[in-house]
Amino acid sequence: MGQLFSETAAWWHAHWANALWIAVVAALIKLGVRTLRNRIIKAADDGDDTRETGKEKRAKTVAGIVGAVGNAAVAAFVFVMLLRLFGVDTVPLLAGAGVIGVAIGVSLQALIKDVIFGLYLVAENQYAVGDKVKIGEHEGTVHKMHLRVTELLDKDGNLIFIANGSVTSVVNYSLGEALKEKTAKGAALPEVESGTVESGKTGN
Repeated sequence: MGQLFSETAAWWHAHWANALWIAVVAALIKLGVRTLRNRIIKAADDGDDTRETGKEKRAKTVAGIVGAVGNAAVAAFVFVMLLRLFGVDTVPLLAGAGVIGVAIGVSLQALIKDVIFGLYLVAENQYAVGDKVKIGEHEGTVHKMHLRVTELLDKDGNLIFIANGSVTSVVNYSLGEALKEKTAKGAALPEVESGTVESGKTGN
């Protein structure tokens, strides 16, 4: 027991600086990801907390994906650096991971398809978190959006997981209502202006 403690103390004495460096870099990356997420959300915030606009919903969705990717990057960085710290040669490991990655990529084409379609869904703003939608045969409110799946909460409180690669048709009720409201406001504006002009003429 004493020998194990001595060996651990000796290892820590020799590598504490590298371990501290890994921890600091990981913390800085997480801080950068968190800052980026907050800036994305803040850039879309219109200051009105009574309602959430489509732009704000989309920003929250993108921020969530950025956070997930950032956390995965931090985990990968820490894992590789710890292996190096313990004396493991990571070059053959990374090379082998590349070969394995190709093999996995071939066998996981459906997963890759889901991720790619997930990026398309976010980029094209077909729907966002909080939108009332109908995806295929399923109807409900978008609860969460991930790179691979969309979580839909139906009227009965059931959580439905839909693979993004299987999304072929989307009916976005929230977006449709927003467009109707915008169109109605635009149509009402000329009437108000016309009424103002006529009132002015009557007063003269």
